[in-house]
Amino acid sequence: MLAEANKWGGKPAAMASREMDGPLGIPVVYPHGNCPLFFDPPDGSSNIDVDVSIGTVFSVLPAHDSRAQEAGLLQAGTN
Repeated sequence: MLAEANKWGGKPAAMASREMDGPLGIPVVYPHGNCPLFFDPPDGSSNIDVDVSIGTVFSVLPAHDSRAQEAGLLQAGTN
């Protein structure tokens, strides 16, 4: 749902999540941005049964390379 909602907005260069096997590129029919979008939906899902907070973690960083390939999306942790 997060990937579908964000791919047409023109901001992400690509998207990735630990739930995916690899980066998800933006289809050519949509505008491309210059920032990769990383997300973890939903973080804390193991807490649902005990009514503890859950949420979605996002990370948006300037891209070194706008291609939806791992080499262009991976960055040092200090960034």
